[in-house]
Amino acid sequence: MQKEEQSSRQMVMCHLVAILGVDIEKATQLIDEMEQVGLIRFDEFGNGVTRSTPKAVGITDKSVA
Repeated sequence: MQKEEQSSRQMVMCHLVAILGVDIEKATQLIDEMEQVGLIRFDEFGNGVTRSTPKAVGITDKSVA
């Protein structure tokens, strides 16, 4: 049995369809809107992209250790 890989975008879309009960077009629209306002980000392959957290002002790695 071969398992088919899904991109993060596809998984989010499946969850929107299952949980909200919307159709694929509405799920696609919701994902596009969430991307536009910066709630989620995907790369060109549909995989989730994380933002690096900015360091707090005045704190260096040595002072945290």
